[in-house]
Amino acid sequence: MKTCSVCGLEKEEKEFSRSKYVVCKACFPELKKKQRRDYQRVNRERFKPYKKEYEKKNKEKINAQQRERRKKRKERLQRGEGIIKPEKPKEIINPVNPVNPVKPVKPKKEKPVKPKARNIRALPKKLEDKMKTEEWKVITGFEDYEISSIGQIRSKTHNSRMIQPYRAPYGIMVSLRAANGAHRTIGLKALMKQAFGTSLPEVPQVKQEVPQIKQEVPQVKQEVPQIREKPKEMPAPKLILDESSCEAWL
Repeated sequence: MKTCSVCGLEKEEKEFSRSKYVVCKACFPELKKKQRRDYQRVNRERFKPYKKEYEKKNKEKINAQQRERRKKRKERLQRGEGIIKPEKPKEIINPVNPVNPVKPVKPKKEKPVKPKARNIRALPKKLEDKMKTEEWKVITGFEDYEISSIGQIRSKTHNSRMIQPYRAPYGIMVSLRAANGAHRTIGLKALMKQAFGTSLPEVPQVKQEVPQIKQEVPQVKQEVPQIREKPKEMPAPKLILDESSCEAWL
């Protein structure tokens, strides 16, 4: 344990700075500021006599410099360099465009209004009419959920949140939570038959006409360089030596 020389509190060695002074880390910046102030004050007091001596010796020189500065300042003011004059308003030649009087204003071109694209995700009219007059009933066995005549399911507890079904290989299924807290997956058709005695409504499919664009691909002929084949080497003739030929040579 050590005692800080600034605050006078006892602290551990970890809390002290690594300087030559016995000062804690919290008081170290204050000590530095105090040392800087003392150093500046000492320097001022030390250089005061030298400053007075310089002023006494060079008093005429300093006064002459000040007079020259005043004269130059007066001359600048007479010329109007030091004064900020208000700007004169520009003469408006073109009254149509006062911002830039030289260039005339170009008339703006009216952009052609494009027809609005058809909303592909919009529901067909038959289904919209059914949604306006749809009925909601509580699902038996799952009292926290309701089913509509169209086939939509919502929860009664979670701010009427819509539950999204998913497609499975054996039909459209929905995962619901029973009263005992267990999750169960049930087919949507079975729930519709249980509540309304009907199956899912048939939604008419909207066919989209996609324009077919034919692109003509230019045929590029590539010149293939002809490679000359080397002539085949003929095999050397075989010599057949018989007794008659040997006798002739002899």
